[in-house]
Amino acid sequence: MQTTGKVFRTSNQMPGAIFLAGSVGPLALVWVVLSFFLQGNELRNSIKSLDMQTEELKQSVRAQSDLAKSSSEQIEFQARTRDADLWLEIRKAELDVRNNLLMIDRLLPVVKRSRMGALAARGMANSGAREQFESDLLKIKEGVNQIDAPLNSKFPVSLSEISIESVHHAALIYDLNANSSFLVGQLNEYLEEDKVEADRRYQEAHQKRPHNS
Repeated sequence: MQTTGKVFRTSNQMPGAIFLAGSVGPLALVWVVLSFFLQGNELRNSIKSLDMQTEELKQSVRAQSDLAKSSSEQIEFQARTRDADLWLEIRKAELDVRNNLLMIDRLLPVVKRSRMGALAARGMANSGAREQFESDLLKIKEGVNQIDAPLNSKFPVSLSEISIESVHHAALIYDLNANSSFLVGQLNEYLEEDKVEADRRYQEAHQKRPHNS
């Protein structure tokens, strides 16, 4: 009988346990579902945040690309401007050289006549001074040839040929310009000396002329 009572008491406790188990099961399922939705919401928020960061990164990349393109265009523009300026300098110097050569070509016969006349007036037509003068004229002509050869072989330079290497063309044409200007200067000195000598002779002749009282 005691055993039966124990069994009866145990049986009386079973409905409470069953009720508790039946109540906790659905609550656990609800919690699992709620946790799933909460985690899904957090995941969606994370994805949305990631999408925003991705868009910001794309905008940053586009901005940097536009900046790089702008910088590249600016660098290209500066390079074209530099080339154009260099070409203008080279072209101007080349024209100066050609003008100097033309002036030398016109001055040579004038200087020769002037100096020979001056030497003849002083009785030095066949002297060493004449030989020295003719030697100087020969050197001037050789100088002209040394200028003319590279000038005609390397110039003119077109704008499309201008590059960073064209500084060598610039250096060459500047040298040719300096040399041709020097030769022009030499011929002008001869003319100036002959003019001074002619003025001196004129003054001497004027002083020796008898004056009527």
